[in-house]
Parts: sequence; structure tokens; C-alpha cells
Amino acid sequence: MATIIWMGVCDPCQDIAKKPLCCICGQKGLLKRLSDQSGVYVHVSCAIFAPHIQVINYHTMTFATKSQIDKKTKEKCSNCGKSGANIQCLDCQAYAHPHCIFVEQVEKAQEDIETEQWIFHLKFQANNQDPNQLDVESGEIKCELKEIQDAFCNALDKFQDKSKKRGNQTQQYKEHVKNILESIFDNYTLQQCNQQWSAQNKIESYCQVHMESHRLFCICRKSLNNKQMVQCDHCYEWYHFGCIKRKNVKDDSYICEACKGWSAKRTKIDLEDPKLLNFEDLVVPKSVYILHLIDLLPLLLYIESIMKRLPSIPLDENDYRNIKFYKLFLASLPIKPSTVIQLDKILLKEKLQEELKQKMHSIIPTQLEQSEQFAEELVKSFKIQRLLL
Repeated sequence: MATIIWMGVCDPCQDIAKKPLCCICGQKGLLKRLSDQSGVYVHVSCAIFAPHIQVINYHTMTFATKSQIDKKTKEKCSNCGKSGANIQCLDCQAYAHPHCIFVEQVEKAQEDIETEQWIFHLKFQANNQDPNQLDVESGEIKCELKEIQDAFCNALDKFQDKSKKRGNQTQQYKEHVKNILESIFDNYTLQQCNQQWSAQNKIESYCQVHMESHRLFCICRKSLNNKQMVQCDHCYEWYHFGCIKRKNVKDDSYICEACKGWSAKRTKIDLEDPKLLNFEDLVVPKSVYILHLIDLLPLLLYIESIMKRLPSIPLDENDYRNIKFYKLFLASLPIKPSTVIQLDKILLKEKLQEELKQKMHSIIPTQLEQSEQFAEELVKSFKIQRLLL
């Protein structure tokens, strides 16, 4: 199992805190402070899987509580005996802290013990969210509406009819269009929705008592059955020699076919200079049987990085379609996205334009609609505002 390491001084040491403990599991370790509560700290693993903790930013590993009310569970951890455990065995009523599970896995690995430990698998789970439904604040809607309105008004202001005879009439048209535009934008409403990320059916966990019957391996998804096996160096899955090509095992080193394919995709992720990748470049192949936290974090870090760049990138219809897939991808992840990932704000621009485009074109008089100069000015104004037309 891979561990996550930060270079530098941990938050309690920076704060010169005395005997800091995780507010969820009550144990020591590498802790991060909660940004909204002074002197309160949490393990990264506990924070990521706690429903009442928000991940503000994965780059900085910044966390905060969703409310000032302590909502940690009263369930006691089967490993340490302390409350706050929120990972339940799917076969019984046993609970454990994520931190305790990871610590147990490290300790067992050091002792070369494969059994007598919690199974904790992460998996993708398809959801029924509608990417066209957006969860955005009214202030964001007003801001985007103003940009679209300004683009039309700027195009109208710059358009001048060369014919003196039609000059006054054109000016009346322009004022009339502006008034109707103002009425449309003032009365526009967007149906509100609240699509919250959920961990349901995304975590597969079994306690020490029930883990043995769920230890399945290889592409055949069967038990060890005392056959000769090799472990993938990347995903740590075990494979029977009889199920894979033995010639691919060199000097007891082996990388499974699933990891080879996924590794090739992940090389396209550049956090320093992120590009808007196709959705297929992010999706974890179904042939990858075991997911680790360390596998998923780069995906979330990438989307955080691309979020900083999206507002300044001219997007076409294909880009917006891709971002909708990103949204569904985030909803299917077994760990929650950070609050700095706000794809709905990006999609809001496209949604408003699509819904308002027909209305706005329908009120433009034929004289303006057929004018090449007005059309050119409209295109220029929309490009300046990074809008679609």
C-alpha cells in the first residue's frame, strides 16, 4: 500500500501545538489543520472519507467542516476502540477508522502477513446525475447573464447603418432590442438543483473476521488456491501464472496489462501545464481491480489544475461536452472532489447561451439579422467575452 508524504513541517508543528490528535480518530500522526477551526487537526485519510468534512483543495490538502456542529459518528473502531469510525464491514456491524485500516495494512505488510486485516477497496460507481442540471448560486447566474447581455449590447452599439435614410429607424430598432433584452435577462430563471456527491456503493470493506472469503485475485477473480502467483508492481494485485503469460514476468518483476494501459493514459496528465484531455484519458479501465487512494489523487489534482485554466481558454461545443463527462466522472469517484472544482460554473455559461440564444435571435429585426456588419460585430463581441455563438 502506498503512503502519501508531504515535505516540510506539519501543521501542528507550525502551530507549536501540544500533543495534537486527529479530531476524528483521536490518534497521533501527520495531521492537517481544519481551516475553519483553530487548533483542530485531522488525518488526511480521515478527512477524505468523513462525510462532515469538506476538502477545500487537494493541492494544499486544505480541509474544513461543513458546519460547526461535530457530526462524527459514535461508532467505535474495531482496531483502536475509539469513536468516530465510519467505514463499515459489509458483512457485519464492525466499524473502523480509515487511518486505522491504513496503519494496520502497513504493519501487516512489514510482517509479510496477508491475512487478518481489513479489506478496503475503492471502486467507481455509475450514477444517475444529469450533467445538464447545475448547482450554482444566483449571483453566478446574474454575472454570466450580464456578460451575454453586454456582448449583444456592444454589438448593437458598434453597428452603424451606412444609409442615412435608415439611420434613425436603425437606432429605434437598436433601442427596442435592448429593452426587450433587458426584460428577458431580468426575468430569466434557472431551475435549481442540489446534486451532492455520495460515497454510497463506492467503498468495499470487510473486517478481519470476514475478509478471507472476499480475498479474490487475478483476472479469474478466484482465491489464492496454493498456485504459483506473481504480484503486479503497480496495483499490488496477485496473478496466477496459469492466467497470464509467464514470459512477461522478468526477475520476479511484473506489471499487469491493465496497469500498462492505464499508465500510458496517466502520462498525458501534466499538472504544471494542464491540457483539456478527452474523457477517455481519465477513466480508470474496468480491468484495474484494485484502486488505491494514491491512484485517484492525481486525477483530482489534474481537474483542480485545469479548473484554473478553463476560464481563460476559448471553449467549443466539444469541450463543453467533455466537461459534462468530467462532471459525471467526478460523481462516480469513490473520494469526494474538492470545493475548488466547480465545473458547474463553467457549464453555466454554455447552458445560458443555449437557452437564451433562440430567444435573443427571435427579437432581432430582419434589418439587423441580415446585416453582415452586425453579424460580424456580434461574433467579435462574443469572442471577447469567450462565449459561443
